[in-house]
Amino acid sequence: MDGAALREYWFLPVIPLAMCLREMDFHAHFTTYSITKTLLYVSPEVALAEKIFGVFVFAVLGVAGYLLVARCGKAFLHGLRSLDIACLAVAAAIISAVASKALDGAASNLGFLGIDVQSTLLSVVFEEVLELGIPVFLAIAVFAYFDRRQPAPRSFNAR
Repeated sequence: MDGAALREYWFLPVIPLAMCLREMDFHAHFTTYSITKTLLYVSPEVALAEKIFGVFVFAVLGVAGYLLVARCGKAFLHGLRSLDIACLAVAAAIISAVASKALDGAASNLGFLGIDVQSTLLSVVFEEVLELGIPVFLAIAVFAYFDRRQPAPRSFNAR
């Protein structure tokens, strides 16, 4: 992206970057509790600056998510209907993210219903492969999108 496109579509790199930082546990490195835990916001032990930082992160990601859907949603759905490779790759990344999160949280999500789910080696491997698929699919989407915007290379044999 050039500077003008980056200023207009700043949310496109911010969302995957936030996902990468979350995967590396950055959501818990700079605050007393993880910014995804309610305890950070309700605990009297936590400094106000940490609470503001957590709210700021969620506000930026909320605005980025809104802008992503508002500016790119219709084009994305149209691209899915026309089987555009970049859109299909983004859809595959979304499906991988949802499926890996479902596998990762199955034990805790079903525990309150009294259903005991034990992770097996196969489910852990499948979850990790799905998580690896997220950046792979997003990279495919980026390369497919920017490849079609480049003029076709001239053949060495063309006269």
